[in-house]
Amino acid sequence: MSIPLIDVGQFSKESSDARRRIAASLDRALRDDGFFLLHGHGIPASLVADLRRVSCQFFARPFEEKTKVARPSPNIMRGYVAMGRESLAHSRDQAAPPDLNESFMVGQPNFRHAHSSFPPNLWPEYPPLMKSIWTEYYCRMETLAAEILPMFATALQLDDDFFDNKFKAHTSRLRARYYPAQSAEPQPGQLRAGAHTDYGSIAILSTDDRPGGLQVRERSGLWIDVPLIDGCFIVNIGDLMARWTNDRWPAAVHRVVNPPRDVRDSGGRLSHIYFQSPSDDTLIECLDVCCDARQPAKYLPVRAGEYLSMKFKKVDQADRQP
Repeated sequence: MSIPLIDVGQFSKESSDARRRIAASLDRALRDDGFFLLHGHGIPASLVADLRRVSCQFFARPFEEKTKVARPSPNIMRGYVAMGRESLAHSRDQAAPPDLNESFMVGQPNFRHAHSSFPPNLWPEYPPLMKSIWTEYYCRMETLAAEILPMFATALQLDDDFFDNKFKAHTSRLRARYYPAQSAEPQPGQLRAGAHTDYGSIAILSTDDRPGGLQVRERSGLWIDVPLIDGCFIVNIGDLMARWTNDRWPAAVHRVVNPPRDVRDSGGRLSHIYFQSPSDDTLIECLDVCCDARQPAKYLPVRAGEYLSMKFKKVDQADRQP
């Protein structure tokens, strides 16, 4: 798989013609693969390293301590989610055992809104710097995701600010997924993260280069390892952007596989994903530029919040446990 590198910093500085060329490259990538590698983002490597350090410290804490900040319910995207509580394959109505990861997530750190989509974040007592480092990283990701949207708009031949009002009260979240070393044999069909598409508009991923990593499914059905390049984020679109574009940009199916048998107990793997999502009340319906009489809209309109809530509930395994 050849995934292009897109320079978001260059896009913001270039002339209109150069911006259109960059957007055309982005359009081809999303039509073909649903993924691209992003550089020129300006996120300090030191901040990424600090984020990884405090997240590793948190996941290394005793289980009883982590559950003090457990997610309150499947529809509240805050707090700690223990191993065995989710199966991402269920989001696509596919049967699969629970995924082999644990996670922690937060939403907007400074937003105040009288709505269930904006509950307060849950922060552990240890490590003490986790709140400040995660908050800084979230805010950086929030800005970066907002800088990507004009690129998408240009690629779709829309005004640069087309998406702005659709994300005024965005419900984006930052999530760390920790995939522990595997001392026991996984169940048949059990993966670190089952095959799924992401649900929102875009996902921005930072991960480490360890055995048992991210794979994307080509249209041929072949699973391909997604390359990692120092200083680059992996970006893919989610279901809501696919619905907006009538699958001009399909949401790529991806998974996180188990490490090879001979290194399964050699250590864990850690990823951080910023999931950008529109405001809950944003109506997601096919863009005029993505449908016509020959290619009508594939999907019925849906509110962003309703769609996300449906997906969140599907993957939760609480009611499926013995």
